[in-house]
Amino acid sequence: MTQSKRILIVEDEAVIALDLQKTLTDSGHAVVGIASTCEEALQLAEYHRPDIVLMDYHLKGGLNGATTARQLDFNKVRIIFLTAYPVESVRESYGIDFDLLAKPVRRDELRQMLATTKPLPLQGAHNPD
Repeated sequence: MTQSKRILIVEDEAVIALDLQKTLTDSGHAVVGIASTCEEALQLAEYHRPDIVLMDYHLKGGLNGATTARQLDFNKVRIIFLTAYPVESVRESYGIDFDLLAKPVRRDELRQMLATTKPLPLQGAHNPD
């Protein structure tokens, strides 16, 4: 098993967030909070200082996941984006490489991603929004 990590979930669909929480806790990780908006995510991240943020790429209302990711400290937190869109089309539209999982998230893929996640190179990256 991988080393236990402190994880913040940013997901606006409660059923998905709770399923992710169960998967993470069953895998030995600590879920430090669940946020349904980007503003809430920023507050929770500042307070809890998670190792990893699981971030829905397209949240309802307000800031989107990519905008929020830019506001987090990239040297201290790693981000794994979640998307219901085809993974390769999201990568191509943004022209950058980042950790990304397709929804519905498969437990084995999530566990593997947590073991190998890398820093998110969004600083200064092109955003076509």
